[in-house]
Amino acid sequence: MVPKVLKIFLILIIFYFLALIQISFLPFFTIFSKNIHLILILIIVINLIEKPKGKVGLYSAIFGGIFLDISSSYYFLGFNTAVFLAISIFLKLILLRYVKLPSFQKFPEI
Repeated sequence: MVPKVLKIFLILIIFYFLALIQISFLPFFTIFSKNIHLILILIIVINLIEKPKGKVGLYSAIFGGIFLDISSSYYFLGFNTAVFLAISIFLKLILLRYVKLPSFQKFPEI
């Protein structure tokens, strides 16, 4: 089990590099004329893998949104953070109330 501070630091580093990749390289690669959004995909995956009462998904939404807000000039500061945080909270509520996922021993605990 990884300490909480180390988890947050690793999330910070991962989302920093994903934001750099998404801003610098991915606008040139499209699928069906749509851009690939790695940060949103990773936020959804983290929220689906971790326990519904965990907070790592919320931290990932905050850090991913902040890094995209800093580099984006299209929206006001905090727009991506608010959207990612709303998606993360929505997934947490749905998983907590309506979905019973089986526990897998092979998946590492986030």
